[in-house]
Amino acid sequence: MPLRAMGPKIDPGATREGVARGLDLPEPTKLNLLYHVTPFASSDVWLRNIRQIEMRRSMFTGRFLLGISTGDGLVDKKHVIAALKTPPDEIRLFENNPELREAVSFNWLMESVMSADPSEASFYAHAKGVTQPNHHMIMWWRNAM
Repeated sequence: MPLRAMGPKIDPGATREGVARGLDLPEPTKLNLLYHVTPFASSDVWLRNIRQIEMRRSMFTGRFLLGISTGDGLVDKKHVIAALKTPPDEIRLFENNPELREAVSFNWLMESVMSADPSEASFYAHAKGVTQPNHHMIMWWRNAM
């Protein structure tokens, strides 16, 4: 079953309320957090991203899954885990791949929470800006997330 390939087509001009009525979906009661971090030792951007997630952690009532890239030039996983106030339900380590970047964990994260339950939803994010630590738009994007 492809992810989000199911369901009706939505008119781009429809209102949010109209879409919600048309789909007749319940409010999610289980919200999973799927997150990937590549913790470069050369900056603290990964840590600033973790802090943004922690500020919003209480919104997520379901599973918290964390993919961590490992390898040369990256902070050890124990420092990433120590930066979290709430430990993830599951952690998986991935060898850093500069070509795949955060996509290296994407399949595992998505497959781990696949559900047909309409009251379950998942939020996917990754530590933004770790390769461009001083880019102002990336900082804005991360903080707005």
